[in-house]
Amino acid sequence: MNGFALAPRRWGLYVTVRRALSEAERDEFADLFQRACWFLRGRGAGWSIVADLSGVPLSPDLHERLADPMHLARQHDAGRVAALVRGGGDAAVVADALRAAGLAERARVLVAPRPGPEPLRRARDWALKGTEPARIDRAA
Repeated sequence: MNGFALAPRRWGLYVTVRRALSEAERDEFADLFQRACWFLRGRGAGWSIVADLSGVPLSPDLHERLADPMHLARQHDAGRVAALVRGGGDAAVVADALRAAGLAERARVLVAPRPGPEPLRRARDWALKGTEPARIDRAA
């Protein structure tokens, strides 16, 4: 099973990371993410990203690896971004990456210690409708 999935949707891009990625998987992820950004940009500005990162603990050294694709998304006219993580430390890593990419004002980082349909629904509601989630760690 792949450690990640990228799925372009009518509304934007759904990303999930299930475990720590190998170097080859990180390269594949970067390539597919870039292709998805080009594809979605062709559909117009303001597409959304829902990133489910709750399957893997995030260490502070991942900041740059997370910031690079988010910067690319901003360059390709991404709108709102919602990231789902397991804990406050993970939220801080993602929030720092979103700030570095210039997406903090359009992003929300949701902390959900137990993944499930409800946290994912709240993430999608932010990304697609701009509905503020109830429990939230703001990237801004």
